Amino acid sequence: MKLLMNFNNLSLILLLLILPMQLLAAVRLPGIFTNNMVIQRNIPFNIWGWAAPAEPVSIKTSWGSTVQTVTAGEDGAWRISIQPPKKGGPYDIKLPAKIRLYWITCYAAMSGFVPANPIWKWE
Repeated sequence: MKLLMNFNNLSLILLLLILPMQLLAAVRLPGIFTNNMVIQRNIPFNIWGWAAPAEPVSIKTSWGSTVQTVTAGEDGAWRISIQPPKKGGPYDIKLPAKIRLYWITCYAAMSGFVPANPIWKWE
C-alpha cells in the first residue's frame, strides 16, 4: 500500500512539472518579424514560425478582414502566405498565443517598395 501511495505521489509531481511546459509551448516567430518592419507591396509574403506539433496557428492582419489559419507540422514548423496591404501603413500582424491569453503582435509594419539588392554609395 505504501508503494502505491509513493507511485501516486510521484505521478502527481511529474504531472505538475510537465503540464506547465505544455501551456508555455506558444507560437514563436523568427527574429525578422518585428515592430516597424517593411513589407514588399504587391507581392504575397510568407510568415513562418514554430508551435506545438499539430497546433492550429491563426494570423490576423489589420489590413485584412479575415483570420487565416494553418496547422503546424509534426516538427512544429508552420508557414502561411499572406496577401500584402496597399502602400502605406502602419499595419499590425497578430498571432494568438497557445493559451489565448495574449497575442504576439508586430506593430507598425509599413508596406512599400523594398529593393532586392540595395547599393550604398559613400562619398
